[in-house]
Formats: sequence, structure tokens, C-alpha cells
Amino acid sequence: MTSGRLVLALGGCLLAGSAGFFVTSAGKPQSNDQVAMRPFTAQIIEKHFGPDGKLTSLMGAVNYITIARKSDGSYVRFLPIQGPDGSYEVLRDIFDASGKQISIHPHMKSITTYFISPIHAGHELARETCPPEAGNPTAERSQQLDYEVVRLREDTQTKLGVETDDRWVAPALGCFTMEETYITESGSRNEDTVVSIMEGEPAESWFTLPSGYTEMSPSEVASAFAARFPGHKFVPDEAAKWMDKGYYAHRTPQQ
Repeated sequence: MTSGRLVLALGGCLLAGSAGFFVTSAGKPQSNDQVAMRPFTAQIIEKHFGPDGKLTSLMGAVNYITIARKSDGSYVRFLPIQGPDGSYEVLRDIFDASGKQISIHPHMKSITTYFISPIHAGHELARETCPPEAGNPTAERSQQLDYEVVRLREDTQTKLGVETDDRWVAPALGCFTMEETYITESGSRNEDTVVSIMEGEPAESWFTLPSGYTEMSPSEVASAFAARFPGHKFVPDEAAKWMDKGYYAHRTPQQ
């Protein structure tokens, strides 16, 4: 599990995955009846740098993210953001291991729910377990916040150059990423660092949906955002349409 590469700088504010937090396909499918995981709550600082090596001038160049995982693999991610009017809210994304992914946006008082199949839930749960290379006896190892961490680095050749994902993961926590540097082909990079971690089941209220919020599709969220913040877009129009396809394909419980 990684912390923050779903964060998008859009419309003058930061959106944590926005309406695009839905079905993942990475990782090896597995049963939902897996061994219980070690639950924890982690505080993460995320920084975005431009090709010049300096922090970007965009709002949200530095983010303070909280991720909390339950023993069944369900997790919630919190991201405080500032809207175009200067108001602060906390975005919340929930992965429910029983078969749902939910985005909660306080600025629009909206809930966007995707129902996912057991296979897709297994894909997401697989992201919370260690890949084989983490057990390589020759892998580089260190210590961070009293956890042994293993270095996993992947260089990907693209048409524009090389992307680098350099992570230090904690095997004791299902290879949760404790530190990550992601470098794009242009030289821009994101840095995520876990600054504190506390083991134990997170509060159940963090996984409870707020009252008074309305279920909305991605395009409805975009319209509500534009109505509240004239002149600003939640996501580009084409992106909202693309997200709607995923949303309406996952509106009922999946088998």
C-alpha cells in the first residue's frame, strides 16, 4: 500500500483521488478470507517537486495524509485540502474489504460509492501484502520508526524516458510503504514519508458515512463543485465523463 500518488492537483485545490478512486487491478487476486492483518494508523507527509528540484508552486505542494487500516484489510485515507475560497475540509476515501470503495467530499457534501467484486477486492487486498522480492535475502534493509524496512526499486522505461519508484516497505505491516520517492520522466518527483505510526484497530467512526450527504456520480460532484466555486473545475469535463463510466458500471453489489 502506498500513500499518496492518487492525489491530483485540479481546479486550484487538491483532490485525493477525487472521483477516480474506484476499481484497482494491480496485484495478484486472492480470497477475502485471508489471514488478519496488523491494524495501524499512519501519519504521512507528502511533498511534490518540479523538474528544477524545488517544491511546486501549486496549492498542495505539501500534504499531510492519514491512513488507517483495519485487521480485515479495510482502510481509510484522510487528506486535508484547501478549496478555492480558502476553506479547509478533509477528504476521505474508504476501501471496504466487503466489496465497496467510497469517496467522501465535504466541500460538496457528496458520497461516491463503487461496488466491487470479490476478485477486485482481492486485487486491492493483495496490494497490502508483501511481494516476493521483499523476502530476497540480498535486498537492502534498514530501520524506520522501529520497523525493519526493505528497499524495493522499480525503473520503468516509457516513450518519454524512465520512471523510478523507490520505496522502503515494512514487512511486519504487510509491506506498507514507509518512505517513497517517485520520479517521472520529466524529473518531477513526489516524496512520501511516514512520520508516525500507531498499531491497533482504528476508530470505527472513521469508516462510517456522514449523515446529510448525497450520493453523487463523478460528473454530479463536478457540477456541485462548479456551482460552489464558479470559475473552478473539480476535474476536466472529459475526465468526469470517463469516471462516470466506471461509476455506473459499479452501482450494484458485484459477484
